[in-house]
Amino acid sequence: MDSSHPKRITSSNRKRKAQGSMMVTCKRAKFMETYHRQNFSMPDSIIFYIAKNPKTAELYLKMVKTCKYFFVKNPILVINRLEHFHGKWRVKEKPLDLTKYNCKYWITDEINAFDGDCVIRNIFSPIIPKLYQCDVKRLFVSDQIFSFNDLSLLILSAEDIDLYNVIVKNADSSDVPVDDIVAIADYAKSFEL
Repeated sequence: MDSSHPKRITSSNRKRKAQGSMMVTCKRAKFMETYHRQNFSMPDSIIFYIAKNPKTAELYLKMVKTCKYFFVKNPILVINRLEHFHGKWRVKEKPLDLTKYNCKYWITDEINAFDGDCVIRNIFSPIIPKLYQCDVKRLFVSDQIFSFNDLSLLILSAEDIDLYNVIVKNADSSDVPVDDIVAIADYAKSFEL
């Protein structure tokens, strides 16, 4: 019997694991290695202001495609449709750990969190601090507990709102009346409770 054979397998597994762990680092390194200081025709302070304050998600995506400077200065991931399914956040049918990345999120079209199987009653609390902006047109949420401030961030631009079995709390843990929730939904055309 050849006793070196198990060592070769172990050795090749280590190499494969090392290569797998380097891939993530390499992608970021590849992205950053082509980033260079830019010489814009406008003053740096104006360019910095533009990078930090994009007006629309479409404009931000165009700026990032044009120059990496804008993403490096203000890392935002634009998400069209965010879903919560079986305890996991998903984007385009693929799972996404929103707490994993060190960036902000800009949700533009829809949030769908109808997951009756979910045990966690405040699935939005970890991602609310990471929201750059929420311009959703449709907001569908069930079986959740919100603070009034968190819900106001999500509901502000929504036109179609469906809240099923949702409890909204004030800072002092008292329940928020339905009138106050409807009052902050400025653009709502359809509101179901």
